[in-house]
Amino acid sequence: MKLSAAFGDISALRTKSFELGGHKFKVRIPLSKELEAITERTNQVDPAKYEERFARLTKGMEVVDGDVMVDGRSTKELVETAIRFENRTVEFFKLLVADSGDLNDLTYEDIESEMPLTVQIEMINAIGDAIQPSFGESRKNS
Repeated sequence: MKLSAAFGDISALRTKSFELGGHKFKVRIPLSKELEAITERTNQVDPAKYEERFARLTKGMEVVDGDVMVDGRSTKELVETAIRFENRTVEFFKLLVADSGDLNDLTYEDIESEMPLTVQIEMINAIGDAIQPSFGESRKNS
């Protein structure tokens, strides 16, 4: 609040824009504390969702000690990685500034029904670049 008191409304500094596929998006840049909370929510794997996904992925396979190994990789790790990706996608999309309404109740299923995976990845990368510019990008702007 000290900066706002000194300089007036600085909320516009916390919004960046980017273009993808000819559409302009605005993204709200989270404070460090908000980004930490996003990371925490991203890493939470719902046990029920995990069990359902694991059962679906391993249907018809032989499960040994509660896991299926494929080319030396754990299926359980694969399931956790997929859920974390979905969580991160939702959390990052919630940072977008909506033209109308809000995205608070957005789910991964909502995103998946409207955007192919490749577009989701491009969006995540663009949002990530907007909220956490790479070292090279920040050097270019200084």
